[in-house]
Amino acid sequence: MEDPFVIQVKIVCGKGSQALCEEVERWIKREKNVSNAPKSKH
Repeated sequence: MEDPFVIQVKIVCGKGSQALCEEVERWIKREKNVSNAPKSKH
């Protein structure tokens, strides 16, 4: 059963300076209403 208040997003980064990836990680850790799913292994 899906929660209507949960929106899953996938942020793909990997080129350049990694600034986006690092900032998103900091944002996830700061926000209480955001969780970080485990990274897939592929």
